Amino acid sequence: MSIEINNLTVDDFNGLPVLIGNGLSIRINEDYRYDNLVSKIQEKCSDSLYSVMNSLGERNIEKLLLLLESSIHICELCDINPRRIRDLKRELRNEFLSVVHELHPDSHEFNNLIYSGVGDELDNFGDIFTTNYDFTLYYLILKFTSHWDGFGNSKFDDFKVYTKFRHFDQKYIFYLHGNLLLFENGNDTFKITSGNSDYDILEMIDVQVKKDNFPLIVAEGKSESKEMAIKENQYLDLCFHYFTDHKSDELVIFGHSLGESDSHIIDAINSNFAKVFYGLYDKI
Repeated sequence: MSIEINNLTVDDFNGLPVLIGNGLSIRINEDYRYDNLVSKIQEKCSDSLYSVMNSLGERNIEKLLLLLESSIHICELCDINPRRIRDLKRELRNEFLSVVHELHPDSHEFNNLIYSGVGDELDNFGDIFTTNYDFTLYYLILKFTSHWDGFGNSKFDDFKVYTKFRHFDQKYIFYLHGNLLLFENGNDTFKITSGNSDYDILEMIDVQVKKDNFPLIVAEGKSESKEMAIKENQYLDLCFHYFTDHKSDELVIFGHSLGESDSHIIDAINSNFAKVFYGLYDKI
């Protein structure tokens, strides 16, 4: 698989920052299509959530969350208790996180033949910004590129803590909406690693979830809610700052639909980048 935009290849974008969405994960693993994620959620969710999802007929997770948020807002305006809708929204968010986790290959299933071509091409780009929650980019960068996520050593064997210090000759990856790998601890954001443990990373995440420590994920429906969640976390806020104030005035976008719930990203693009190369894939 190669990355190509309007007959241009990655060589034409050498050193430019790139914004990557779920399309990249879908190209590598079809299970990440939104309609498949919804089907998996409906297989395990409560009868109430199943009924609501069926009635709405929406197959996009973010749009479903947006509809539930709008319903909560309407209830509040009409002085109606929105507790049950809030519970459904929380369930949908948690089931989404659970399904993405279940669909993930572990490190032993990582297939070099599938990923290596993409990894080599990603290494041509400058900074990588992504809204993806899954490990696809983490695996690619770990194996094939020279990018760094900014997480360094900490006193904990199984975590790496984020540092604000930047080497300006270094290429970075920024998780704009968080990731399954990331967790909060007070004012710090940590990335989970296998460290000195015998566990696989997915198993390490399970250990944290069983302790009621949930990954740092921005899965709100409304763009305004996403922006608020970003500002509440120092790491996410810093990532978004680097995106809105990037030194390049050109940006490549690959595998990202930039829908209604991404208005905060669209505004950042419009205010910071003079030229955008937008990759479209009509089957996503």
